[in-house]
Amino acid sequence: MYIYFTDDSVRSREWLCPKCVARSSQKETGLPTTSILSGDNPGSSTPTHQRDMMQEISLLFDQMKARMEKSSESPQTPQVRTRCYACEKTDAGNKILCNPCGRWCHISCLSEDEAASIASWKCALCTVARMRASTNVMDRLVDRLERLEQK
Repeated sequence: MYIYFTDDSVRSREWLCPKCVARSSQKETGLPTTSILSGDNPGSSTPTHQRDMMQEISLLFDQMKARMEKSSESPQTPQVRTRCYACEKTDAGNKILCNPCGRWCHISCLSEDEAASIASWKCALCTVARMRASTNVMDRLVDRLERLEQK
């Protein structure tokens, strides 16, 4: 399962608490900075400092969880088409579904090659798309042409 962030600010955010930011700017400018929380030493790792970091991290995870739940509310399942992609008829009969895109085809409309590989069948559009994504597209086309010529 892949998780994609819908908000690039999470990915590009600099993960420093305000105290660490103050410490970082002090190193860059050479000027002393004052602590954000009164009485705390910005260079120390106090329980307050750790608690602040944990609260910010917890908040970020809550935001990411909310975004993930929102995106999973509308699952993107393939929409089943109402017509056979080969003959364009809507009549019932033995059909096969292309899992990647939701197109279907009558089994009687399949070629012999397609009917032989019915367990892993994909429509022509998905097959071509997969071939384009492949690095050896030309090899596959040549093999396919050779098989067609042998028939």
